[in-house]
Amino acid sequence: MSHHRPKALIVNLDEAVLMRLERVLEDEGIDTDTSWDPEQACHELATGKYDLLLVEHHPPQIDAHQALQCPSRLPFIVLLPRATHPFEPQYWQSAGAAAALPMWAVDDILVSVKRCLASSAGRPSETVPSAGGKKAAG
Repeated sequence: MSHHRPKALIVNLDEAVLMRLERVLEDEGIDTDTSWDPEQACHELATGKYDLLLVEHHPPQIDAHQALQCPSRLPFIVLLPRATHPFEPQYWQSAGAAAALPMWAVDDILVSVKRCLASSAGRPSETVPSAGGKKAAG
């Protein structure tokens, strides 16, 4: 019996963020692809090979709104910059995001990724440990 490894698409302009998230997710057994181009990301999402989308919120060339117009119903996490409006996470969650987190808060992002994947696989999210407010080194 083959075991399905979850797969995430990370869309972000910051190469350091892409590499860091890719490494952390791969270490947790989650396959990843990365993209700097929202049109390419939409094409990739349309393939149906992803279980989760992590997308930067609003840089010049990538816009979470644009990426979310793709014909995909994947759970998604919005990656926020360090300086963000205090209501930004609530805005994205009301727009359907599973979470909206600072892009350097890798521990919190990993917890949210595990919760998304567990709930999309039909497993209770309580089985995923909480980060307990730990901050990732940045």
